Amino acid sequence: MLNVGNRVKIYGGYFEEPKWLKHDEHVVGEVVGFILDQDKQDLLVIKLEEEFVVGHDKGSYLVLGLRYENMRWDDKGIVSVELCDFIPEDKPWELRKHGKGVETAATYEKTS
Repeated sequence: MLNVGNRVKIYGGYFEEPKWLKHDEHVVGEVVGFILDQDKQDLLVIKLEEEFVVGHDKGSYLVLGLRYENMRWDDKGIVSVELCDFIPEDKPWELRKHGKGVETAATYEKTS
């Protein structure tokens, strides 16, 4: 199970060489919180070790959403990835500012 303070790496996607990673193997960050998704499922907020750039978008935070129904935040899983240049707020979906969706089938893995 993931908790605030755990470190995770995020990698992969639909393609063998995911464009969102730009030839990097993965990105690494720390779990800084959970926020509610529109369907009442927790989203995971990650603060990256360094700013990350995807195309014209950049940010230091990722919002991860579990990809499949009935999944839980275990030590590893498949997620969608949203890149944010702001600290995501725990507000209802329709009131929350959203970042750029960069991947819909990445893998997260707890490292500590």
